[in-house]
Amino acid sequence: MVFLYASVFIFFIALPCVSSASAERRLLCSSEYWNIWYSYEGPLYYLSLTISPCSPKVAWHILTYRVIPMFTVARAGYHAQVYFKGQLMLEYTQPDIPCEDVKVCYIIKGETLQETCPFLFKRSKLLTPQGEYQIYMDVNIVDDVERRLTIHFNITIEIKGIGSKNGFF
Repeated sequence: MVFLYASVFIFFIALPCVSSASAERRLLCSSEYWNIWYSYEGPLYYLSLTISPCSPKVAWHILTYRVIPMFTVARAGYHAQVYFKGQLMLEYTQPDIPCEDVKVCYIIKGETLQETCPFLFKRSKLLTPQGEYQIYMDVNIVDDVERRLTIHFNITIEIKGIGSKNGFF
């Protein structure tokens, strides 16, 4: 969907390094084409995310995130599922990998990391129908003392009927 392949891994490594007591729904992006919300639950400190431009009509987007971690990440992986109208459309698993090459792994507990990274949004017939898409993701973290932690994410993408005859592209 929106965050697949190479850019998705950077994005979802950043997400688990923050804290939330409850799954508060937060607006990530809103435009005439779509609305994107996210929520997360798990042992996290702080997370701030923005995406620009907020349009599916451009290929390259900029993700800016700010995180304050509670722990050092040693390995991370995730399992994601995409649903539309209650039907599973896509499922992807990234097994745990060591994160020597991921910048978030090198910050100290409590240190703030703010980073901007570009990502490619590939236009897909998968997103063409109007409606609400649900992305459920479990990010599995192993910290520097071998504790296993899971952070649950729910991303909602509402495709609006503006623009072309199919409503999206």
